Amino acid sequence: MNNSILKSKKNTNKELAKRFNITEQTYNNWKKSKPELIKIIEFGLEFEEILKSYCNENSFNNIYEK
Repeated sequence: MNNSILKSKKNTNKELAKRFNITEQTYNNWKKSKPELIKIIEFGLEFEEILKSYCNENSFNNIYEK
């Protein structure tokens, strides 16, 4: 998997946990016990960044409103 977008943003476990409204310990536990879930989260974050790069902010927001 290409983590270039995630690495370039340098999201820490703490930042990601906050974004998903979970504790940092929960996120770290998931990394150990549910690596497939972490991969799905990372793919979703990458996809979100790709969408943002191809759409202007208004278009991006309209995608979620439909």
